Amino acid sequence: LADRFFASEFYRSEVAPYTVQSEVAFFHRVKEGKRNLVVEGVMDLVIDQPERILVVDFKSDSMRFVDGHRGQLSIYTEAATRLYKKKSVGCIIYLREPSRVEIWE
Repeated sequence: LADRFFASEFYRSEVAPYTVQSEVAFFHRVKEGKRNLVVEGVMDLVIDQPERILVVDFKSDSMRFVDGHRGQLSIYTEAATRLYKKKSVGCIIYLREPSRVEIWE
């Protein structure tokens, strides 16, 4: 599955030219109602592009739960913005079909 990603146009244009970190661990505070929670997570890839940080989350399942992943990516991008002091966007790569990419600004 990884070979498909490395052969993709997305990899060539959005990942390969830039500084990339993998498995970036973080703690992020979120508010749920009146409660403050701390979320611990690991971002699969963090790409430092000139105008933004691109946070990539890989999915290997064949079913797509795009709406179900938005919350996860939202936490990841908030954490990346805080860590890197730069606007962050989230991206899901479905490894079974890496030409299909979902990006949230």
